[in-house]
Amino acid sequence: MLSVKKLSKLNYQNKIIIAVVVLLIVLFIYFLKKKDVDKIDFKTKPTDGSQKNSVSTITDTQARTIARRLFDAMDRLGTDEPAIIRNTENLNGASLQKVYIAFKKPKYWAGEESGLFGPPTDLFGWFEGELGGKDLTDVKSIWRKSNLGWL
Repeated sequence: MLSVKKLSKLNYQNKIIIAVVVLLIVLFIYFLKKKDVDKIDFKTKPTDGSQKNSVSTITDTQARTIARRLFDAMDRLGTDEPAIIRNTENLNGASLQKVYIAFKKPKYWAGEESGLFGPPTDLFGWFEGELGGKDLTDVKSIWRKSNLGWL
């Protein structure tokens, strides 16, 4: 194991190599965990039509995961429209409300990486900025059952 004393004796090239290896390990673990989350299937269908909007069929953790998937589908250049539909189409109104709340208001700036720029924007603002035409119409149709007032 490298101690601080041994690390200080390494030349610049060796320090760079160690830093790159550590970075690769961290990235590998991050994408491995992200891949595992993407495998979870939260498709749920209400069993009783009268209860379809009153009781959520997902947990808060599942709502946060779906909200993260929606963010990932829209953050950066290009939008993954099928992912947006796939992650929301089978949710009932109460579950969609949970996802909306879990999404919070990340900064939005015209589809670019949003870490430093743009105003805090809710999920519907992200949809408006990222989707158009039939995609936007389809997403609005899904979200009507949430009764959140976005049409």
